Amino acid sequence: MYCSGLGAVVAVGLGREEIAPYISRVNGIALACENSPTSTTISGYQDLVAHFLGLAQKEQPETFFRELRVRIAYHSHHMLSLGAAYETLTKHHVETNREMVPMFSTITGKAIRDPTELDESYFRRNLESLVLFNQAIQSVFEHHPEPHAFLEVGQHSALSGPLQQIFATYRGKNRPVYIPTLMRNIVQCGIHKRDYASPGQEAIPAAIEKLSVAVGSSVMRLGSQCRSLASGILSGDATLLQGDKVVLSISKATFFSVDTTGDEPVSITEVRWEPDVELFPAVDMIKRAKDYQACLDVLAFCDKIAILKILEIDSHTRDVDTQIPHLIKWKGWIHAQAHKIREGKNNIFPES
Repeated sequence: MYCSGLGAVVAVGLGREEIAPYISRVNGIALACENSPTSTTISGYQDLVAHFLGLAQKEQPETFFRELRVRIAYHSHHMLSLGAAYETLTKHHVETNREMVPMFSTITGKAIRDPTELDESYFRRNLESLVLFNQAIQSVFEHHPEPHAFLEVGQHSALSGPLQQIFATYRGKNRPVYIPTLMRNIVQCGIHKRDYASPGQEAIPAAIEKLSVAVGSSVMRLGSQCRSLASGILSGDATLLQGDKVVLSISKATFFSVDTTGDEPVSITEVRWEPDVELFPAVDMIKRAKDYQACLDVLAFCDKIAILKILEIDSHTRDVDTQIPHLIKWKGWIHAQAHKIREGKNNIFPES
């Protein structure tokens, strides 16, 4: 039965096997999440969770316990009465692509490669089921070669503790890397700058979607698929064929609509054919940076380039008129930053 406001969730510094005897002694609480080999989360009614805490803290006073700021017993039997309604409400809002990057599921603890598995029933199980975070990370280690890097995108580094505990048991050659984004009570400009540098410092190559090009001819066939997103934005794929050979492939391109009157300047990205080259993994082209100061020097140099680029864009766009809202905002930001630079207040990058 679901009772809003009567549930509680507690993080515990005990592994799954260590906490099992306590759960069996308190009927009505459940293991909600296996965070790491040495950390779990329990969920249930407030009074039963309090009873569990009394038992565990009395017998293991040195163990870590922290009650989360929620009053709903997620990932427990409390959610079962909501499951059917939740699945019905999400059914008409779940869309899947034809392909996907493998996702290591915290429901199964294994990789999902078929997008059709991510249907409304999957998200219902995500609400009701035990979170197998530890198993999912272990599956990443098992199926992907080193080096491993984990970038957490969220309002705080909530996964830092569990990940570091998992890393402590890792038996590979290179210890995995953890990179947070937002963190509480810290100025975010400096944090983002550090985050952008961290992948390069750890020799992690970066790419945005995929672009494949080969030599073509004067007669080719173009195939494309796209769909309309919010505010007239189009997203899709395009393939150029010479006979049966794919010579150009663009995946998940995004296009913004232009005014049908033709008054708006059109911005495009041009793809040119170049002679065939022998390609090799990008990671082989990147040297791991051991000198942190060298990374900061590179960032400072990039800051200067960005400042010069802003001034150049400002000079080229000052007389360009537009009615497209996102371009108006973009121009306004460019002009405002260019003005600060000319006034000697180049605080776009506060640490530069």
